[in-house]
Amino acid sequence: KFDDQLTKCKNATKHYWTLVAKDVQKILAKLGVRSLEELRGRYDLLRRVKKGNRTDKIDLDFIWDDLMKAGPGPDFGDLPIAPKNPVNEVNQKMIDAAMAYDGSGPFEMEIELPGVAEEGTWDPESTLRTIGGTLAGLIAKKAVKIPEGGFNFKLKGYPGQSLGFCMVDGMNLELTGIGRDFIGSAMSGGKIVIKPPKHLQSEESMDLAGASCAYGARGGKLFIAGTAGQRFGVRSCLGTTLVCEGVGKYGFEYMSGGTGVVLGDVGGQLGSGMYDGELFVWNEKGNLANRLHKKSCKIENMSVEDELKLKTIIEEFYADTQSPKAKMILDDWENKKASFSKVVSKSVPAARVVSEEAAARFKQMGAFKMFNGTKPQK
Repeated sequence: KFDDQLTKCKNATKHYWTLVAKDVQKILAKLGVRSLEELRGRYDLLRRVKKGNRTDKIDLDFIWDDLMKAGPGPDFGDLPIAPKNPVNEVNQKMIDAAMAYDGSGPFEMEIELPGVAEEGTWDPESTLRTIGGTLAGLIAKKAVKIPEGGFNFKLKGYPGQSLGFCMVDGMNLELTGIGRDFIGSAMSGGKIVIKPPKHLQSEESMDLAGASCAYGARGGKLFIAGTAGQRFGVRSCLGTTLVCEGVGKYGFEYMSGGTGVVLGDVGGQLGSGMYDGELFVWNEKGNLANRLHKKSCKIENMSVEDELKLKTIIEEFYADTQSPKAKMILDDWENKKASFSKVVSKSVPAARVVSEEAAARFKQMGAFKMFNGTKPQK
């Protein structure tokens, strides 16, 4: 059963780390210390291990000499080995607001990030990473009341890496600014919308996201009204919907489910290792066939159902981003739709058969569509 498999996995993981802890205890006992904390700074316990190869000839005596002259190591006192990383200021604002929400009415909050989007100031050393990740953890733990329509945060400025990390249903992020790498990594729900600030808006698509966005995403939506870097949508699966206006190399690598839409150029090796899912690519220049990883995927004619699905996605994308490119396509849909190509995997996915317990669990997660209508097995 599904729950039994989870229990076995949990017990096996616990057993492994218990064995690791026992091994560490034995090593500490041999060294004559009681804990890893006591071991810090004890470079007098270090010994060089010679392996009988040419690396033994490297003279490292100067290291030992300097250490011995320095005397006893520093006293770290009660400082923990790995200090707990503090929650950054933006995540703290999010969780404070979520915890204070009383369950009445919709929720919307604006947050100004360092660097003003309208003025173009930018902080290249931003430490505001994984914005939204802390709140996602609280929602997953059911520690907050989720408003109808979810927690909606409107961000302005320039965040650090991994915006929307591990996003879940019940929260949505809208960024007016420029994102970085790993946006939407491991997301399983919710929606992330990224659009350019006013002073950068134009008819041409601009770079709004870095590399490896939506890596390992298994649900939710990521809409970028601009281009993204390399490895966009790698290992995306289940019910993910990803839309942008151009991607770099290795886009949708190892994709195993979901839907991707690219309203612009793509880099080489598109769909490398693709197993399942579908891509709709704006192929106005007619060079898509040269950009595919031909061993993994192929171009397929779109059906009427495909055209309807694609149009619906672009309409939602435009409603959220006001993308000039999306508007141009929608305004002349009957002619422009011919420039789209559908990309699918060459492999035939194995039949997916799941237990009733697993089917119920995936349905609850909003991800049962990955089973393509396969009936659960009793």
